[in-house]
Amino acid sequence: MDDRGRILIAGDDADDRRSLADLLNELGYGVIEADNAADALAVFKRERPALALLATTLPNSLTLARGMREAAGDALVPILFITADLNPELLERCLAAGGDDFLTKPYNGIVLRAKLNAFQRMTEMNQTLTRQRDEIARHNQHLLLEQEMAKRVFDKVAHVGALDLPNIRYTLSPLAVFNGDVLLASAGPSGNLIVLLGDFTGHGLAAAIGAMPLAQTFYSMVAKGFHVRDIVRELNVKLYEILPVGVFCCACAVEFDFEENTAQVWNGGLPDGLLYRGGACQRLCSRHVPLGIKPGRQFNDAVEIFETAPGDRLFLWSDGILEATNRAGIMFGEARLLEVFSSERAPEQLFPALGAALRDFLGDEAQVDDLSLVEICVVERERFQGIAPVWQESAKHGPMAWQMRFELEPDSLRGLDPLPLLLHILMEVPGLRPRGGELYTLLAELYSNALEHGVLGLDSGLKQSPQGFAAYYQQRGLILQELREGRVAFDLVYRGDDNGGLLSITVIDSGAGFDVETVLARQDAAAYSGRGVALLRKLGRDLRFIAPGNQVRLDYTWGRWPPD
Repeated sequence: MDDRGRILIAGDDADDRRSLADLLNELGYGVIEADNAADALAVFKRERPALALLATTLPNSLTLARGMREAAGDALVPILFITADLNPELLERCLAAGGDDFLTKPYNGIVLRAKLNAFQRMTEMNQTLTRQRDEIARHNQHLLLEQEMAKRVFDKVAHVGALDLPNIRYTLSPLAVFNGDVLLASAGPSGNLIVLLGDFTGHGLAAAIGAMPLAQTFYSMVAKGFHVRDIVRELNVKLYEILPVGVFCCACAVEFDFEENTAQVWNGGLPDGLLYRGGACQRLCSRHVPLGIKPGRQFNDAVEIFETAPGDRLFLWSDGILEATNRAGIMFGEARLLEVFSSERAPEQLFPALGAALRDFLGDEAQVDDLSLVEICVVERERFQGIAPVWQESAKHGPMAWQMRFELEPDSLRGLDPLPLLLHILMEVPGLRPRGGELYTLLAELYSNALEHGVLGLDSGLKQSPQGFAAYYQQRGLILQELREGRVAFDLVYRGDDNGGLLSITVIDSGAGFDVETVLARQDAAAYSGRGVALLRKLGRDLRFIAPGNQVRLDYTWGRWPPD
């Protein structure tokens, strides 16, 4: 019993109450008496006895029992009916009204003691369970608050990119507070768009443990100008180092080049996606193991390249979509998903139709996995430039004047893309971060011409047809693999303040050069095509080719420069 050890006796026979009270006193319990149902209920609410004994002969005893049970709430207060009549129908009504047991007359002290001891153990057990329930509830509430706080932080990290672009539509439906699926998208400085859909093993916080480093690494590398192959390779190294054994990330990463109209796809363990064009679908097959399973030296970063055109739509989904199960135990499956694409729908209706098909299939059945679906629409380069977010300045102050040289020798020329490294340095300069796209274009044009035409001696005239374009890059790869001599150097000189600045870029290659006056007069030559010269002059100023033609200098200015 509780620490008061009091028992309520409610009955209309005073002698019977007194007899029972004496017996209870001998057993060490205090007694509270009531001779009618109204007083008994009032005493019950006020005194909160440990147990109640109700005579079946008391008028409204069944109503009284129901009132006591309601007043007790979650607390366990045993109710025993006192009776000399063991009529089964009466006993059934008493139990239905909230009674727990019976005490028969004449009273037997041994039986009474046994019943009281049994109910005391039940009460103590109930109190223990109630305390444990409340403690679990408090811990659960605390855990949920911590998860919500962590989720808000993660959502800010995961959504700093381009998920709000009008050409991206997505649905992320987590099974728990945290989502084991992660969707990342960011516009790179070269005007490309890189999207990654990942699915970590498991659900909730345990599944999302790798999402933070995944997102931070992804967005940092895209901002520095790395391409999808470099990004997935670095993500694999990061996850392999930090994730416990048995935890990995199935992922599909896609890089859209809206100028070249291509999509480079790396799929490791995610269900096959689809590239939809004019009613036809191309599969984006999974050809690699998921991220975080193999060490870096064994990782395969090879991508598939797909031709695209404005209006094409690329769809990705997690396995939660295909494995969603209805009440009958039937999975949604790929066949039902593909039926949506084979229907006569307008392309813009496919995404909502996929969601509707899944909802209709599941009905009111609860989901058992994270569900993620994303659609990316291919747009014209000019439109993407108009809708893509602009990288903001990361600092207001920095060095006002500096210069550096970055030189690549044959081993680096064969396997290193220097542009992300150079761009990373330039993005720390006040005022340059929002101009990352222009800088990337300038550096890419200068470097490709210095390497391909200066060091490798390739003829850009080959790129006049699709066959020639392929032959050009085939030659490029073969010559690079055999390259034993040659270099390309960047000289960067910066002068600026908080209002503007000047970046002077000089690129020097070890090639033989070209006849500068003749080439510039034609604006179309082996070293620099007409398009390249026009682009460099458009984005920069004071473009100069220095004889014998293996050195070019370009000044890039912004803001108020020179200062007043």
